[in-house]
Order: sequence, then C-alpha cells, then structure tokens
Amino acid sequence: MISLIEQIKKGKLWRYFGGVHPQENKTQSTRLAITTASIPKHLIIPVKQHIGQGGQIIVAPGDKVLKGQPLTASNSFMSVPVHAPTSGTIEHIAQYPSTHPSATPEIAIKLICDQEDQTLENQPALDYKQLSTAELQQHISLAGVAGMGGAGFPTAVKLSDKQPIEFLLINAAECEPYITSDDVLMRERSDDIIQGIEILRHMIKPVLCVIGIEDNKPDAANALETAIKTANLSADIIVRKVPTKYPNGGEKQLIKVLTGKEISKGQIPAQSGVVMLNVGTIYAVKQAIINRQPLLSRIVTLTGKAFPQPRNVEALIGTPISALLGEFECDEEKAAAIIYGGPMMGFTLPHGLFSLTKTGNCILTPIKDEIPQVREPDACIRCGECSEACPVDLLPQQLHWYSLAKDVTKLADYNLMDCIECGACSYVCPSQIPLVHQYRIAKVEVRESDAELAAAAIAKERFEKRNERLALEKAQREQRQKEAAEKRRAAAKATTGEDPVKAAMERIQKAKAAEQVTADGNTNKGSAVADAIARAKAKKAAAASTDTRVPDNAAVIAERKARKAASKAKREAEGSQPAEITTSPAIEAKKAAVADAIARAKAKKAAAQAGETKTDTPAPAVDAKKAAVAAAIARAKAKKAAAQSGETVTDTPTPAADPKKAAVAAAIARAKAKKAAAQAGENTTDTPASAVDAKKAAVAAAIARAKAKKAAAQSDETATDTPTPAADPKKAAVAAAIARAKAKKAAALSGETATDTPAPAVDAKKAAVAAAVARAKAKKAAAQTSDSPDEAQPTEPVDKKKAAIAAAKAKKLAQLGDK
Repeated sequence: MISLIEQIKKGKLWRYFGGVHPQENKTQSTRLAITTASIPKHLIIPVKQHIGQGGQIIVAPGDKVLKGQPLTASNSFMSVPVHAPTSGTIEHIAQYPSTHPSATPEIAIKLICDQEDQTLENQPALDYKQLSTAELQQHISLAGVAGMGGAGFPTAVKLSDKQPIEFLLINAAECEPYITSDDVLMRERSDDIIQGIEILRHMIKPVLCVIGIEDNKPDAANALETAIKTANLSADIIVRKVPTKYPNGGEKQLIKVLTGKEISKGQIPAQSGVVMLNVGTIYAVKQAIINRQPLLSRIVTLTGKAFPQPRNVEALIGTPISALLGEFECDEEKAAAIIYGGPMMGFTLPHGLFSLTKTGNCILTPIKDEIPQVREPDACIRCGECSEACPVDLLPQQLHWYSLAKDVTKLADYNLMDCIECGACSYVCPSQIPLVHQYRIAKVEVRESDAELAAAAIAKERFEKRNERLALEKAQREQRQKEAAEKRRAAAKATTGEDPVKAAMERIQKAKAAEQVTADGNTNKGSAVADAIARAKAKKAAAASTDTRVPDNAAVIAERKARKAASKAKREAEGSQPAEITTSPAIEAKKAAVADAIARAKAKKAAAQAGETKTDTPAPAVDAKKAAVAAAIARAKAKKAAAQSGETVTDTPTPAADPKKAAVAAAIARAKAKKAAAQAGENTTDTPASAVDAKKAAVAAAIARAKAKKAAAQSDETATDTPTPAADPKKAAVAAAIARAKAKKAAALSGETATDTPAPAVDAKKAAVAAAVARAKAKKAAAQTSDSPDEAQPTEPVDKKKAAIAAAKAKKLAQLGDK
C-alpha cells in the first residue's frame, strides 16, 4: 500500500465539498511591479492587530521614536508587540474605530511622522541553524509576526516542536477575486520565501513541505520552483498546483486538498500533524530572523476601476486608507464603495479614515457597474443553493433562521462557529440575503452566551465549595461543642459522683409521674387538664339546667349574687385603710357611675323578664320584689363605692369637688330608680297585685333614700380636712332632701294609682313604713354631722334645720298614708 507521502509526491489531490467559481479579476493588478508607498503625515497604529490580547503600551505622548522601536511589550502567550513603522513623535494614545466590520473603538497610537525615517542600529543576522526552536520562537514573537492571511494568529504559537509535525503546508492559493498581493510577492521575492521555509523546517522538522498554489498563478509557481532548485531543496519542498476554486485558501479546505486529512471540530491542525502558514507570514519570518527587522509593512493590493492603474504597493502598518487612495489617484466620487479586503470576505468602510493593519491585503474601490449592486434582500425561497455551496458542509438556511431569532442554543447545535465566513452562501443566494453579515453578528452573541455560561459555571462551583466549607465548619463546631459538653459532664460526675444529665432526666420523670398519678394509682398524662375541663362542663350543665326552670329562679340567683357582692364590698371597706391613690378622682367617679348604670340595666332586665313571666307563675309579686330589692342593693353598692372613692382623695389638690360629684351621681341614680319604680306602679294598675307592686316601689325608694343619706353622711366625714368644710354637709343635706321629696312624690303617685286596687290599706301602710325609715335615716345623718370635728361646727344649725324639715315631711307623708 502506497503511503500518504508517496501519494502526495506523485501528485495526488483530494476534493472537498462545496465551493464556487466567481469571476477572478486578478490580471489588472499584476501588470506592475510592487510599488513602495510614501510615508504619510501620520500613522494610526492599533495596539491589537491579531487574535489574542494586546500588548502593554511602553511609550507616552510626546516621546520621540525611531523606526523599528517597540511601542508595546508582549505580556502573555497570545500577545505580540507592535513597532514604530517610521521615526516620529507620539502625539497621543486614544481610542479609534477599529478596522473591523463592527468598527468597535480600540486603543491606538497616533504617530506624527518626521519623514526622516531614522532606524535603530542594524543588528546582525541570526544563524538560525545554531538556535533552538524556543529561541527562534522568541525572536519571531518579539518581531511582532502574526498571521497575514486574514486570521492574525500569532505565528510563534504555531511553531512548537512539542509534538511531531508530518506536513508543513504553505498557503499560496490566494483564491479570492481581485487580490494578488501573495501572487506578486511570490513572483518578485520567491528566494526570500524559500529561505523563510527553511527556517520553519529547522524549527518544526516536518517530514514533507508542500506549497499549495492555484493553477491560475503560473508565473508565481514557476518562480518558486526555480528558487527551490537553486537552493537544492527539490526533495524536501514540493510545489503543488491545485484547481482554481473558491475557497481553496481556507485552512481546512487546503489541508483536505493537499493531504486528504480532515480537521475535526475543536481540533487544531497541529494535533493532526499539520502546520500551515501563509506566504506573507513566511516572508515576515525571514525578515525577523535574517534581516532582524520587525513587521513594519506589508504588501496590499489597490484595485478596482476607481483606480486609474490597479497595483500592489508596500505600505507601512498604520497608514490611513485615505492616504493610499489619495497617493494613487483613486476617484472616490466614481467609486461605489471602499471595501477593505476582497469582494467575498471583505467589508465596506464608511470613510477612508481607517488605517491599514497586519491582516489587510486589499483595498477594493469598484464602480457601480463593476460589482452587483446591494439592494434590499428578498425573503428566503428555500432553494438550497447555499447548502450546496458551503465548503464546511453546514446548513446556512437553518443558521439564517436561528440567527434572526437569536437562538444561540440552536446556532451552537448547527455548528455556527465552524463557519469560515467565506461568503460562498451569500454569493449564490438568489434573494441576496447578507448571510455572512448575519453569521458574524450571531457569532458575537454566541460568544457572549458562552462567556455567561462559563461565568455561571464558575459561580456555581464557588457556591458549592462555599456550602461544603460551611457544612464542614458546622460539623467541626458541633463536634467541639459535643466534646466540651462531654468534658463538663465528666467533671460534674467526678465531683458529685453521679451523671448530671441522667439525674436531671430522672427528676423530670419523677415530677411528671407525681403530677399525672390518678386516684386509682394509674398515670394519666392529662389528669390536671381533664379535671379542669370536667369542672367547667359541670358548671355549664348546672347553668343550662337553671335556665330551664321558671323565670323566678333568675331573680333569686341575681339576688344571691348581689348579696354576695355586697358582703364582699363591705368586707373590703371594713378591712381597707386609706392609701395614696394615683388615679384621678374624676376617673374613679366616672367608673363608679358606669358600674351603677350597668347594675341598673341588669336589674331592669331581670325585672322585665319577671314581669313578662309573672302571669304564669304562682308568685309574681315575690319575683318583682326580689328583683327590685336586688336592683336597690346594687345601686347602694355603687353609691358606696362612689363614697369610698371620695374618701381616698383627701390629699388631692381639689378635695371639695369629689364628694360633690359622688353626691350628684347618687342623686342621679336615685332619680332613675324612682322613675323606674313609678313606671312599674303605673304598669300594675290593671293587675290583681298592683298594691303589692306599689309597696315594692315604695320599699325600693326608701332603700334608695337610705343609701343616699348614708353616702351624704360619709361625704360629710371625709370633708373635715378640706379647705371648705361647711359646704359639704350642706350639699349632702340638700341632696338628701331632694331624694326624700322625690321618694314622697313617688309614694303619692303610687297611692293615686292604687285607688282601684283591692288593698289600699296595704299601700298606706307601706308608705308609712317608708316614711318612718326615711325619718330614721335623716336623724342618723343629723347625728353623724353633730359628731364631726370642731371645724365643722358652724354648719350645726343648718343640719338641725334640715333634720326638722325632714321630720315634717315624714309626718306629711304619714298623713297622706292615712288618707
């Protein structure tokens, strides 16, 4: 079986899928030899002109530099420096629009040329055969050599001897229409190119070196073959002519044509034992090693019908495009566009202020009839021509839809990043859709998405590491706490002779057992709670059974509760001592009035319920009487509480006001009670026991008067220390008189309403009893005022007079009772 190398030497070629044959238009720019462009007034030198990172700027505005002097320093593996193409002064360092389809602003150095072209001291040529690959790589990198075929990959990175290289391929295809810079370079400087190939062969030591050149460049191919024979390298370097087709100049495509090898996705050619370099790059390597000159200029094709004579010129890196157009008499008014690069892979410049870079090989200025006019694209008709023309075997139609939708996931699935942007799909598209332009924008979006995903992955990893660290710290902390607790437990056990934790648990269990033991000796976890619930249910059942009885039981219960409350209040009054009260007396009086009102309301409600049910009960009069007595007792308690609140304010700055308020509240309560009694008397005129109701009303009125007099007497006792002692007994006497008058009026009304009753004598007797009780209370009040301190003596005549008046009124009331 013939080996691959033997097949290549015998002239075998392979084919790749796709490709197109556009009109070449190369001959018009190859008629003249290479011309050297003049030094412009200024140069705009971008800091980054290659794939990778830009170098570190080592000059400053105002510095004078010489030709070949470094302007930046390489500070990373993928970085190469830039140099001053001529002598001059650094004017400023700022951002300029990059010579790129995006025109993204990038840092550039503006050099004002002094037109003297002073160079650094010449250095002797290097004997590359005596230098190692690493040393030569360093020299090439310091010279700023990067790929000059379009990609701009740092050349020194490719020339590594860490892995065996089988083929060194020289890309001399130059397949794009109009461009002839490599063609004329091979014609005129073929010896330099062969010398550069020799340096590369020494560095990477390939088995075979093949120069791939299209068959439409016979002069260049002949020049190379002549140089190879002169150097006696015919056995090691082969010139292989390939059929003209676009894009033969693509790296993967030319490797496929010359060796039959296919570079997988994600691989670099060196992993397959192949290194490929452009002829312009090889010439720059020779300049860096033999001439010791960095990359300062390059050959660029100036073509298009807007130029009177298309040609190739050697121009300085950083030369403004407008300077080249002006020097070589381009008619910019006639030009339809200024295209940087070829018609397939180039892009249109909006003006001529952009500068020439290391990767720029052509400036095309066609007139309107020279190239198809750009128009609004039509809709995709799904013809499939783009798929047939794609040399990478992609699906441009699908990439078109997903790029419009910005679906980065689908774009990655359909291998957008494998697109070489050759423009074959756009060339054959009948709808003139700018597919390559869309793919370039989509690639930027995919790179941004990949960067975000990478950042998210890093953040996720950091988060997981942090959680692991926190969990470890927590476990260590818990372990330390556990060890410390064990030490404390052991120390306590050594001191007391028992385990403290176990002892505490036993005590807790014993306490729970003692609480939960029931009468039969069994434990019941919720015995206390169950007992409380049982008692509450028993009370509720008793209350429910009470409600089912006749309504007179409610009055009895109310009476018992009132008596119980009265006895409790009396005990509290007897056992309490005067103390300092921090609350306001007005608030205490108000609370007493509210309590009195609540008691009256409850008494009235009980009386009303008793009145509604008395027609069916065997003793309605007794029920009403009990309710009235309970109401009277409640009012008396309220008045007594008001009186006690008056006693507790003897040290306040307004002592005379409190008894007055208490007396007024008592009077109001008595009036309301009498009104209720009167209403009860009126409502009983038609009942068979109206006399009994009147008697109850009279008894209630008498009790109310007695309570009022008692409150007045207590207010007299508490007023002995006030600054106006004579006024308080007077007010109390007046209030008592008012109460007695109202009681008499109520008795009179009850007597009038009882004229039709069968027991009028009983009413008179009740009135007489009420009058006697009133007189006794009045005398008791008079006696209490006479026993007051000396400072209250001026009011003694007034008290006796009031007592006499009260006695007279009582007699009158008795006479009315006889009538």
